[in-house]
Amino acid sequence: MMLESLSPFVYAKNNFFESISKSLLYNANHVIEFNFDELVINRNMVLVATLKPHNDCEKSFDNFIMQRKILNNQFLRKFGHHCYNNFTPHITLGNFVDSTHGHKAKKHLTKWNDIIKNYIVDRSITFDKTLIFGFTSMDNFFNLSARAKLQKKINRSR
Repeated sequence: MMLESLSPFVYAKNNFFESISKSLLYNANHVIEFNFDELVINRNMVLVATLKPHNDCEKSFDNFIMQRKILNNQFLRKFGHHCYNNFTPHITLGNFVDSTHGHKAKKHLTKWNDIIKNYIVDRSITFDKTLIFGFTSMDNFFNLSARAKLQKKINRSR
């Protein structure tokens, strides 16, 4: 079957995915509205729009961060690893072909930020659920909810 030809990492039952899928972070309804903060170039390679929680959503955002820290601590105890502790909400806009291009683009950030801030002054984006993504390489990318659906299909086909 085609689904079973996928890497076992994507669909096999394991403690890593079970820990995430049982966490409050993954299962709680975090409704958070964000506003644009600023454009940033990370590691001279990635252009991102950083986001900040709308004033009305700071409590919900703080709760989300607390649940993320709890899950990180559980992972550290259980697996000896955790996610990057600092969390910066963002939307990835694109990748530069190499760090030289990213470094050259930094001189335009002030102008780009001014343009975008004027264009989206009263706009926001709302997230109403937590999707957890992972990757083993830029070619092997997955999200937990899609993985759970795939596991159900495989189980039904057996």
